[in-house]
Amino acid sequence: IMSSTNKKRVKVFVRFRPTPNFSHDNISFDKDGKVISIHARKNVTADVVNNQMLNWSFKVDGILHNASQDQVYDTVVSDMTLNTLEGFNNTLLAYGQTGAGKTFSITGATENYKHRGIIPRAIAHVFRSVEERTDHAVQIQISYFEIYNETMFDLLATLPESESAATYDNKLTIVEGDDGSVCIKGLSVHQANNEGEALNLLFEGETNRAIASHALNKNSSRSHCIFTIHVKSKSRTDYDALSENQLADINKQVRLYLQGKTTEIDVRNLRQINAVFDQFRGVITEMEQDIKEGFKSKFVLLDKNGNYLGSSDGPVLTGRTEASGHGHATGHGHGHGGGKQKHPTSPKRRSGKKSRAGGSPTQLAQTDGAESTKKDESSISGDALLDEKNQSRPSTPPPRPVAFENFKKEQGAEIHRILNENKSHLQSKKQIVHNLAHAVNATKHMIDGTRLALERKQNERYEQGEFVNEEDTVIDEEEFQLITQLKNLKQTYRHDYDELRNVKSEIEYCQKLVKQCTQRLVMEFDNWYNESYM
Repeated sequence: IMSSTNKKRVKVFVRFRPTPNFSHDNISFDKDGKVISIHARKNVTADVVNNQMLNWSFKVDGILHNASQDQVYDTVVSDMTLNTLEGFNNTLLAYGQTGAGKTFSITGATENYKHRGIIPRAIAHVFRSVEERTDHAVQIQISYFEIYNETMFDLLATLPESESAATYDNKLTIVEGDDGSVCIKGLSVHQANNEGEALNLLFEGETNRAIASHALNKNSSRSHCIFTIHVKSKSRTDYDALSENQLADINKQVRLYLQGKTTEIDVRNLRQINAVFDQFRGVITEMEQDIKEGFKSKFVLLDKNGNYLGSSDGPVLTGRTEASGHGHATGHGHGHGGGKQKHPTSPKRRSGKKSRAGGSPTQLAQTDGAESTKKDESSISGDALLDEKNQSRPSTPPPRPVAFENFKKEQGAEIHRILNENKSHLQSKKQIVHNLAHAVNATKHMIDGTRLALERKQNERYEQGEFVNEEDTVIDEEEFQLITQLKNLKQTYRHDYDELRNVKSEIEYCQKLVKQCTQRLVMEFDNWYNESYM
């Protein structure tokens, strides 16, 4: 985990894949979950001296052993999500060998809503926190791309509103901005106004990744994917400008800091931070002007032929510009390297391939007879193979609906089971939403009725005259019960409404799972049908 709030080091958490046969003899960790010890067995079969190191110890920030998806998110990612909304950059990297559980931790599984990964939980957490920040205008954008063989592909380029034409035929490039930031040229960034739209973008990218992995013979399984949530937050409150006395105080502190007389500048809010930067720019500009004037009064300028220049304004600026330009060019060369390289698909290399592919007429004439013999042999063997295929496959393939039903019972039984479980879970959640909606509406009607009864009771008390005991208004038992009942009803309403919102979020995610499983089932059936009967 890497966060700009903690510049000291990268935090490391280790998650063990749950297994009933955990190797306690080789792996152990202390009680506080900060140290992992690895013990290797010594090879005693070879009759040689073996001084190989057998024990290792590693310090980490946390160990997640037999941890659930909820525990992983709360321990590792929850604080990062809140820091992102505060304006800090955060990066989460899942590292491990094939089959270690990286995809399960990051995106989750399609079998159960409880097994959803870090990305869906982070999306829900972000939008839930945005709803609570009513004093900020927050804009959420999503980008999703894949890296394979040092080539990047936009997984959201298939959307109609995408301005990116980067697919698996057009490559993305990394560029560096003027401020030192790194961005992907051609990568599409999509607006997400709510949790449902963000989940749609996630599942769209996952679908494109799954299709690409099949089209590329599952090469994409060894690829790397980067899912980015871009957060832009702006306060809705307008602040007054700093006074002249405050600006003068900041200017004084900046000058003392540049003179080395102080090591700190007193900053209390964001407005003062911006003012500090402005004062830094102003003071440094004044110092540059003073240095220029000092050089003009102490030094004599000569041109390239050694002749004295009477007016020093033009040559000073020209010489300074040339020097700065030369230094920039040198730094640019060192920063980007200076070796000669050839692109794998450069014209020179393609022309070389074409020249090697061609042959002389003499060589073609000499091989003509041999090739004709090989063609005859290959045609005979091809006919034999075709006869074998015709014998092994049925003459008339079964109808696709019948074959699909057989496929769901045999080769596609597992994914069909997962699809049915997701559908059943979705139906149960819809029933819960239906019940909660009725409960929320009923509670709202009860709140309205109780509020009207309380207002009538208060109006009666005002008409009859209030009773005061030691400056406290005296109310009767009936009015007190109405106040207590209204308070309890409001608490029930908030609880049911929050639960309704959470269940609706679960329904949106379950609908995406059902759609994803359906697409996977259809795609696997098409592949199986074409391989078996076509």
